[in-house]
Amino acid sequence: MLFNDRIDTCLQLSKRLRHLKKENIVVLNIPRGGLPLGAIVPKELNAPLDLIF
Repeated sequence: MLFNDRIDTCLQLSKRLRHLKKENIVVLNIPRGGLPLGAIVPKELNAPLDLIF
């Protein structure tokens, strides 16, 4: 199995995106039951989170 759970997936994704940490980025999230999980990546990257409706 590649991922243990959804939280592990977000943490692994944020590690792969770590090179963007010093860039001026915004993380977009679709709030369809995944908002708490979607907040993990921007927190790890110190980036703002915005929602797409």
